[in-house]
Parts: sequence; structure tokens; C-alpha cells
Amino acid sequence: MAGAGAVVLAYAAATALGSWTAVRHDLHSEPFGRDPLPLPAARTVALGLGGGTAIPVAVTALVALAAPRAGRARGWARTCVALGSTSLAGTLVEPAAWGRRAPGADVRAATALNLGASVLLLRHGLRHLA
Repeated sequence: MAGAGAVVLAYAAATALGSWTAVRHDLHSEPFGRDPLPLPAARTVALGLGGGTAIPVAVTALVALAAPRAGRARGWARTCVALGSTSLAGTLVEPAAWGRRAPGADVRAATALNLGASVLLLRHGLRHLA
């Protein structure tokens, strides 16, 4: 089972790769194909809001706080479960995740890393709740 450091590192890597990919391909955040904030991906990523393949920076900051504390307090473990679940769902509802926007190896890699980091965080939180 991965420790808190590995979870934080995976999330940071997913945020970095996802942000780079979103800016490179101008992948907007379009849950279910709708664009609620019609701004260029470079701007939403710079504001910390994420993009088509980018996890928002605020979520990564919360992961850095919650993951190391999950073993000591159930509230932090629940935070890990909530963040992992919402990141997993958020990735799955993006058209970029399904290859409908700028299909390419970097988009697939960013999507896979987002999904992997989200599952890792979810399992980390669940392990400490058990």
C-alpha cells in the first residue's frame, strides 16, 4: 500500500502533467461536453482552476495537507476519500478523457495519471477509515 508521500507525489505529478497537457492542447474544462467557463485553458490553469486534463491546484494543496494526516484523524481520511472520489469523477466526465478532444499520447498519459492518483488517494483514505 502506498504511503502518504507517494500519494502526494502522484497527485503533484498528475497536476503538473495535466496542466501542461491542458495548456498545450487548450483543453477547457468541459464536464459532460459543456463549457461552464469559456476561457482559454492557459488562463484557467494559471488561476488554479484546472482544465480538461488538469487537476485544480487547490485540490492538490488539500491533498498535501490531508494525506499525511489521514492516519491520525478520521476527518482527514474522509477528506482523502472525498477528494479522490471527486477527482475520479471529474476526470471521467471530461471529453478529453474519452479522446474526444485533442487525442494523443500526452492526453492519454495525463488522463491515466489523473485516474491513478485519484484511485490511490481514495484507497489511502479508505484504508485509514477501516
